[in-house]
Amino acid sequence: MDLAVRSDDPERMDHADVDVAEMRRALADLDRLASFLGGWSSSFGPLRTRLVGRKQVRILDVGAGSGAMARALVGEARRRGVDARVVAADLHPSACRVAREVARREDALHVARADARRLPFADGAFDFSFGSLFLHHFDGEELRTILSEMRRVAREGVVVADLERSRPAYWGVWLASRLLTRSPVTRHDGPLSVRRAFRREDLEEWRRVKGLGGLRWRRALPFRWVAWTFDPAPAGEAS
Repeated sequence: MDLAVRSDDPERMDHADVDVAEMRRALADLDRLASFLGGWSSSFGPLRTRLVGRKQVRILDVGAGSGAMARALVGEARRRGVDARVVAADLHPSACRVAREVARREDALHVARADARRLPFADGAFDFSFGSLFLHHFDGEELRTILSEMRRVAREGVVVADLERSRPAYWGVWLASRLLTRSPVTRHDGPLSVRRAFRREDLEEWRRVKGLGGLRWRRALPFRWVAWTFDPAPAGEAS
């Protein structure tokens, strides 16, 4: 198995014909895996410093899947006394249906079916845009376009998190997907997600995207990294 180059094999979850029942099972499995591999906290850690002293915040969660992360963002803000309005955006119709089931139980959470490559929001419509474990679904110019769109709609900054492409990550996710999941979609897509994921040199390239020149990142164990850029960057913050 060669992890030196990103895989371009397609993930089953990206197929348009995945029905709601199978999508619900797969997304529940992915949420379970995410929780097992460190939970949500490490993914939106950089946003915590930006919640201090605020009364309100508007966040766009791109590639939101089940909406579980978007709901976690609402909860994080609420615990800090911040009134949050979070929009969970995803293109797959089955994922949106699952996310709307979550949103019914949370007034501060809204769901929009949206293409990350052409976000249907005005410039600076949100304070922050956020995305976790979805960028590895894209390659090349599409990936750069998504990052540019996320920056366009975010007045203050962008936070993204994803898997790290490495052998420990591959075998860790492979084992966890066998122990914790039953969906054949998840068992196929979990390890493949690592093969499609990123290394440090990939993130270096993202700095060429307009508005991301100040991109910073850190590893978020296990098997993840989180990257962010804010206007302006907090004093003393380093990559």
